[in-house]
Amino acid sequence: MNENLVLIGSLLIFFGILLIFLGAISDQKNSKVEWGFFGLIGPIPFGFWSSKKIFILSIVVMIIILMILVLMRVIEWL
Repeated sequence: MNENLVLIGSLLIFFGILLIFLGAISDQKNSKVEWGFFGLIGPIPFGFWSSKKIFILSIVVMIIILMILVLMRVIEWL
């Protein structure tokens, strides 16, 4: 299972870099860039966002990731 997590993490990093690259080479002059960041230091959550829409999106992504991690833990217990 540990090898699967390394593979999943590597793929997520690769796709993230790919999205950044594609966003940088796009030629849209009137595009509006929105950004967000969420992290945890121990049990304390923190984050920075440029808009409410990105805030909601990052919370939804965080909940999905949390559910996946809990599901992986439950499957491991079975």
